[in-house]
Amino acid sequence: MTSLVLVMSGCGSSSAPIGKGRIVFAVENSNPREGVLYALDLRSGKRKALAEFYPMWSKWKDNARTPKSPERAFGLSPDQRKIGYFDTNHGLAVVDVYTSEITQLSQLSQEEYVDYIVWSPDGTKMAFVKNGDLYVMDASGSNLVRLAEQTEAEYTGGRVSQGIDNPIWTADGTGILYDDFRAPLTIKWGLDTPEYREIRVVDVATKKARDIARHFLLSSVPGTNEVLFCDWNEGQPRYYLLDASTTDIREAKLTSKRLYIFAWSPDGTRIAYVDENSLNTLEIDSGVERKISTVNPRVDSLAWSPDGNQVAYIQFADAILKLYVVSAEGGEPTRLDEIAVEKRVGGVKVLSEDLRVNFLTWLSEEQ
Repeated sequence: MTSLVLVMSGCGSSSAPIGKGRIVFAVENSNPREGVLYALDLRSGKRKALAEFYPMWSKWKDNARTPKSPERAFGLSPDQRKIGYFDTNHGLAVVDVYTSEITQLSQLSQEEYVDYIVWSPDGTKMAFVKNGDLYVMDASGSNLVRLAEQTEAEYTGGRVSQGIDNPIWTADGTGILYDDFRAPLTIKWGLDTPEYREIRVVDVATKKARDIARHFLLSSVPGTNEVLFCDWNEGQPRYYLLDASTTDIREAKLTSKRLYIFAWSPDGTRIAYVDENSLNTLEIDSGVERKISTVNPRVDSLAWSPDGNQVAYIQFADAILKLYVVSAEGGEPTRLDEIAVEKRVGGVKVLSEDLRVNFLTWLSEEQ
């Protein structure tokens, strides 16, 4: 029996206020598969479990594709009150962050798995990837429609698919961008090679899709109709901003390093990202970069405070997940919380090193 348990909780000392609101994060254990969604109230320093979820590491079809676990595996509603997730009953569910009320929206079969969950800008619909295909339904769980099917490609003498990735709603809510294999396609090396990927947009009303550009989608930009995508040139990443309405593309002044863990500031003008043992911020328009903290290489997630003045992050050390917050201008980080997973091996209680965090967000206080 493995259980997610508290090791230490509480707000540390700091020369600056920690802030208001709630930090919500998901801790998952890969062996056995289990996860808990937590909310930490910054006023009281108390943490509570909101819901249990099923980690989305499962495989489907004969090609044994393993879904990624991006932050969009949990869908935060536009009003920042509800979170959609894949529950332990093998269904889609929604939990209210402030009341802890859980609503199950749909039940899936044991062969079905959800990879991404994203809400429409007006909060009336939810899109998600199920077994590699893109679906949309009303936020109540009704009117389920398949919008797009994943593309297959020739690879090592057979057919292979990786599933649709990174669905992102357009700002007007009429379309959804995503990336998938381009077709027709014969893969010669590496399934994750950017030249094999195509960014598409599908019209939610007509289900008609069109190609926009090759390469990988990464994220939407807060407060804009732009999305960030990545290209590779001679082994080095280059980043671009794509206007989802006009399909205009402009280069973003980002780091030359690959962005594995990053988060946008609330106003969409900066990103926070991790480069080895350095937590940095970078201004998109000017390219000005600032180191704000030293971290260990195992940082799982980042999140900005609602006012854009602080950055929260969770790092893994000594089999324990530690939640910190640091000023966006730099300084000494404050530890807010710690969590470990205990499990028994041969009757002896040990700390699990199979932990990770795949969702972290900082919400305002309830209005």
